[in-house]
Amino acid sequence: MATGSSAKTAQKKSGDTVKKPVFNDHLFLGGIEGILRANEMMQQGEDRDDSAAYWDALGTWGATLDNPYQEEFESAVDAINSFEAWLVLSNWHYAAPILYTAKGFTVTMTMNAPSGQISVSLDGEVSPGIELADAIKEAKKDLQQAISAAFPRTANKPDTNSKNGKSGAKKSTTKTEEVSYELLRVVEFNGKLMPRLIPTEGKWIQFGIPLYQDIADKFEIEIPDEPGDYEMSGTMIYELKEDGKPKRVTEISPD
Repeated sequence: MATGSSAKTAQKKSGDTVKKPVFNDHLFLGGIEGILRANEMMQQGEDRDDSAAYWDALGTWGATLDNPYQEEFESAVDAINSFEAWLVLSNWHYAAPILYTAKGFTVTMTMNAPSGQISVSLDGEVSPGIELADAIKEAKKDLQQAISAAFPRTANKPDTNSKNGKSGAKKSTTKTEEVSYELLRVVEFNGKLMPRLIPTEGKWIQFGIPLYQDIADKFEIEIPDEPGDYEMSGTMIYELKEDGKPKRVTEISPD
């Protein structure tokens, strides 16, 4: 009896092997990116090629395999499923490398004094368990207070009354003081917003010193449209009334 291949099915030659499908690397890498973005493990708008989290996840997962993932799996879909399962089971999260440890810091402030402009610096060490930002903020406050105590400023300014182009015979003196301030407070009174600069220390820290719009405009200070406390610091000069109470801010030197 004769045997042989039929017309419909070719007889496979001895030694022939089934070809392994080509691994779609583009599909795989895009799938990994989609998984990480869906889990918010990549920053919004971050490019895949520049993402440290993306490549760290891929490398960490790849280290668990016996072979390169292109050889370990039959298809990109199988590799993506393996990666997603690993991500859930391992509870992986990207941890940025620690490039330095902040042991100290320097705060520098510049201000105008009667003798001219001065700059003062304060070196500090971060206490254990304290955030660097909190340490800097506290050191800045202490430095402002030290400067204010070291360079109190009281000046007399002549008040000249002009009439018909001539100076009036009567002159009065206006006393001023210079202090540091730590915030801008906007309060509402009778339907109007009233901004005030709050000193870092002294008798007027509760109610502050009135800041009028002309002075704010002169020193390019933008007054907020809503009541509240707003972070702002520096030094200011303000006028005193005859009874010794503050009248208004006249000069501002923001940090």
